[in-house]
Amino acid sequence: MTMSNRRLLAALAIFTASIVVSPTRAPAAHEDVPAGVRCYVHTSWAGVGNCIIDSLTPQTFEKLKNLTDLETLSVTNPTITGSIPRELGDLSNLRYLRIINDNFSGSIPRELGNLSNLGTLIIKGDNLSGSIPPELGNLSNLFNLDLSGNNLTGSIPRELGNLNNLRELIIKGDNLSGSIPPELGDLSNLTSLDLSGNNLTGSIPPELGNLSNLTGLDLSGNNLTGSIPPELGNLSNLTGLDLSGN
Repeated sequence: MTMSNRRLLAALAIFTASIVVSPTRAPAAHEDVPAGVRCYVHTSWAGVGNCIIDSLTPQTFEKLKNLTDLETLSVTNPTITGSIPRELGDLSNLRYLRIINDNFSGSIPRELGNLSNLGTLIIKGDNLSGSIPPELGNLSNLFNLDLSGNNLTGSIPRELGNLNNLRELIIKGDNLSGSIPPELGDLSNLTSLDLSGNNLTGSIPPELGNLSNLTGLDLSGNNLTGSIPPELGNLSNLTGLDLSGN
């Protein structure tokens, strides 16, 4: 293996998740890749599987819709501004979407709830506002959801309790209010729940005691009241519990 190939593999490891691109699909034409976007073709498969966005133009996402094999998309450039385009919801084969440490503003597009194959959704460290779209509860294959470090407001949608495959739910350091939905107690595969650093009120739902696979629970830095539910004592796999600052 040449040094250049080693560097490419190392770079891909930083931003790729599990990639499965069908060998029956034709590779995307070079002209389909818009300026400011780097895309990589896995050596064993046909088609573009991974893209990193370096710069953003109005045509960028319109052209990305032509990349029908696209499964991994990473946007991590702090010079990018504007809103997250709703056209991302048209990338039907997307499995991994990461948007971090950018200068996006506006709200999370509800169209992201159309990404039925999505396994990881990370949108953190941006300047996003508005509420969490309840349409994210349609992402039945999602196992990692991280919306931390934004300026999100409103309540946590009860629809997130429909994400039966979810392993990690991290929405910390936002400005969420309202109560913790008891529907989160239906996330039977959840191993980590972090809702710290918000403005959540009300009591801790006893339904959280149903999360038998939970290893970490952090509800610190909110405005929760009432007593600690004795049902939390059922969390036999719990190794980290933080309820401070309430």
